[in-house]
Amino acid sequence: MEVVAVNLLPQANSLEEWQAFLEGSGAIDFVWAADTFDQLASRTYNIQSLGTTIIIDRDGQMIYRDEVA
Repeated sequence: MEVVAVNLLPQANSLEEWQAFLEGSGAIDFVWAADTFDQLASRTYNIQSLGTTIIIDRDGQMIYRDEVA
């Protein structure tokens, strides 16, 4: 399994700020991406709140959704 975290507001914090946050939080190893293409991720998956978790299977189908921060 690969975990990809997508920052929907990349203009809000620099990459360095996010890296410092992750190092301090003891987070697991994962890929960090920024949605810089016209909020494509938030529009595609109808993300309305911060902290939304979505699990997508190998076929690209959403199999889990949680909107609890």
